Amino acid sequence: MSSVTDSLIHFLFPPVCPGCRRPVPGKEGFCPSCEFLLERFDSQTSTPVDLDFPVWSPFVYGGPVRDAILRLKHSGHMDAGRVMAGLMADHLQRHGVAFWDLVVPVPSHPKRLLQRGFNPAAVLAREVARSLRLPMAAPCLSRVGPEACQQGRTVAERRATVARAFRANHSRPGLRVLLVDDVMTSGATLHACATALQAVNMPVTGAVVAARVPAD
Repeated sequence: MSSVTDSLIHFLFPPVCPGCRRPVPGKEGFCPSCEFLLERFDSQTSTPVDLDFPVWSPFVYGGPVRDAILRLKHSGHMDAGRVMAGLMADHLQRHGVAFWDLVVPVPSHPKRLLQRGFNPAAVLAREVARSLRLPMAAPCLSRVGPEACQQGRTVAERRATVARAFRANHSRPGLRVLLVDDVMTSGATLHACATALQAVNMPVTGAVVAARVPAD
């Protein structure tokens, strides 16, 4: 697409803020008002379930970030996904980390996939992979366990609930995997996905999420 055509499209259909949906002049991103409310999460500390790989996240879950993620998940606003994925990729590049061979999204439960028509984590993973110039392999993992509400559960209960919820469908032995998801609460889902991939000799050496829920 030419720069003239791109400029015309932006003039006729200006990007909107993924948080408040107000028009944003220029490229896609948060508006100044929402930008001011973003709470950064720059720590790369271990998670409550003692994951053996680092998890990066640009933001704490809340405010405009929460609104953007919910707009993607429940309203299908792909522009919100592009903005969040771009910020996730920028966060990884700013930390100078690039030691993966493959990007794998956390799979949705089949019921959710049928309802939405898409996997939010795959939307994010596709853009992250493009920015990092890595291949994405969504079919590597599938969710096979029953869907269960995790709200109000302890870390141990969350981990037990999803322990066998994922299955590796393809083996690409030795490839280093970057897992991608929208939100991390306890890390139980990431742990279960990593366990399934490790079983087929695909080590997860990192994960990136759009936002993390602060530990209590």
